[in-house]
Parts: sequence; structure tokens; C-alpha cells
Amino acid sequence: EELRENGIPGNRKIDGREPDNEDREYISRAFDGVLNHQDEIDALISKTSQGWPIDRMSLVDLTILRLAVWEILYDPSIPGSVSISEAVALTECYSDPEDKGFVNGILGTILRSREAES
Repeated sequence: EELRENGIPGNRKIDGREPDNEDREYISRAFDGVLNHQDEIDALISKTSQGWPIDRMSLVDLTILRLAVWEILYDPSIPGSVSISEAVALTECYSDPEDKGFVNGILGTILRSREAES
């Protein structure tokens, strides 16, 4: 409620729309999916972000990366390019906007690798 009322410093306000059942289902599925596959997701992020260890990444960027990697690997209903686009938008909004290139680069590499395997 505080975020809706005051917004996030330096960012836009959050609208008053409550998540509907479809939103809640996705949120639960994504949350559980990231937790269930976190070791694999983190290993892939670490491998792809050569020279930039996970423990040095901002927690916001890492959370965005984990969600997008889970979508790329485990949610075929969301095109990989959409996952990347949404992750970049989240990074611009909730992290340092300059981190969007970092997030985009890691996710693009993971998506290309995934597509090459198919």
C-alpha cells in the first residue's frame, strides 16, 4: 500500500490494480519454479556472467535474472524475447538503469544457447 501511495523513489507509482487469479497463479508458479530450480539457474547465471560472481550482483538484478532464466528454461508459454524485454524493463524501473545492458547480455546469451540446443 505504501508503494502504491508514494511510489518508489525515482520511479513511477505502482497502480492500484490487485492481482487477479491468473496473476496469482503465475506468481505462485514462478516463485515455486525459481525456488525449485535455483541452484541450476544460479549456476547458469554464474557461467554466463564470466568474471562477475553472483554474490557481487545487486539483489534486485539477481532476482530479475532468476525470474527471466526460469521463464526461458521452464515456461514455454512465454517467448524468450518477451522474458528478456520484461527483465530489461524491470531493471530500468527497479534497479540502476545502467544495469539493463548487463541483464540483457546475460539473458540474451542464455536464450541463444537454449535455442541452439533445440
